[in-house]
Amino acid sequence: MSLYTATYNEKDEDGNTVNSHELSVEYDFGSTLDDAVELFSEEIVLAHFKAHAVVSLQSRMRSAAKLGQDVQEAADGWKPGQVTRRGKSPVEKAMGAFEKMSEDQQQAFIEQLKEAAG
Repeated sequence: MSLYTATYNEKDEDGNTVNSHELSVEYDFGSTLDDAVELFSEEIVLAHFKAHAVVSLQSRMRSAAKLGQDVQEAADGWKPGQVTRRGKSPVEKAMGAFEKMSEDQQQAFIEQLKEAAG
């Protein structure tokens, strides 16, 4: 058994919260997969897993599309529960800084890059 909480907000006719209630219940979802299957059945456990996994997959797809990545490849390389954080590459960071520079600063930076490249 675990304790679960939720908040219930009463609203007036304008949609403003007039009363907030903290609700709590004890509920047993089981502590292992086998427990959950015994409590609810294999079909229910699988259905809930799939429902949550689909939402996570859709989020992965949107993230890949925003980054210009192949959506199918992003899906193929993903497993439910796997979280990946992708920071900007050094080139992306440099380009972001470059775009914020004045024309004179950009020209000076280009000259520095040319010198560094030899």
